[in-house]
Amino acid sequence: MAYKADSSDTKKTVVYSYAEYLDWARSHTRSEEEQKRLMYYEALAQPSTRYEGDCPLCGFPQGQKGMLRVRALPGEWPFGKLFACPRCWPKPMGDSKDAALRSEWQEQQADAAAARVRAKGIRW
Repeated sequence: MAYKADSSDTKKTVVYSYAEYLDWARSHTRSEEEQKRLMYYEALAQPSTRYEGDCPLCGFPQGQKGMLRVRALPGEWPFGKLFACPRCWPKPMGDSKDAALRSEWQEQQADAAAARVRAKGIRW
């Protein structure tokens, strides 16, 4: 089920842009032991219920703003963070040319991500 935020939400969910993850991934290297541990966790059964028309990357229904969790070990920067699906979100959050931000929450996430990307000097 997709998380839908509205003005009554008290939780602060942060969605990071995919460019932020790519910037981290370019500069990060794992030891052989860390790589084996990550592969072990990925081998555990993962539920998958995708339907025709769903995004092939995030699995969200077409027209929704999907989010991804990336391959990361506990202690690594992206562990547990939500990243905007590059196919579902427009720039600066993703790469979709067809997507549009449809809510105040999505616009706030995009503005915050744009500020972080600019501050880090990441090109998108």
